[in-house]
Amino acid sequence: MTTISYALSMPEPHTHLYHVAIDIDGVRNGQVDLVMPVWTPGAYAVVDFARHVQDFNAGRMTWKKVDKSRWRVITGEATRVRVSYQVWAFELEVDRSHLDGEHGYFNGAGIFMYVDGAKDRPVTLDIKAPRGWKVTTGLEGGPS
Repeated sequence: MTTISYALSMPEPHTHLYHVAIDIDGVRNGQVDLVMPVWTPGAYAVVDFARHVQDFNAGRMTWKKVDKSRWRVITGEATRVRVSYQVWAFELEVDRSHLDGEHGYFNGAGIFMYVDGAKDRPVTLDIKAPRGWKVTTGLEGGPS
C-alpha cells in the first residue's frame, strides 16, 4: 500500500519560495510519476502551476520532466522515494499562492504535486511556518 507524506516549509519567506518535500513509500514498477495539477476546484480555467516549480530533486534517483506538468522518478528496486522542490509564490489571487515576509497563503493545487495513480490515497501534511506565524487551515488536525 502506498503512503504519501508532504512537508511544507518557508524558511525564507521574503524569497517567495515554498519548500515542498514528498515522501512516498510503497512504490512499485520501478518508477513513480508526480504531477502538478493544471486546475483548481472553483476556478474554471487551466493554469500552468508547473511554471513556478524550481529545483526539483529526487536524491540519487534519476528523474526527468516528461511533459509540461509531469516528472518521472526512476526508482529501480527502491520502494521509497523522497522528492523535493520549491514553488515560487507571489500572486495575490484566490486560486494562486502568495508568500512574503508578512504572511503566506497557498492553494494546494499550485503547491503540491500528486502521485499519479494514488490520488485516492490519504496523505499527511506537516507545515513548518516561520516563528511567530499562525497556521490556519480547513484540514483536520493530527498529532502535533
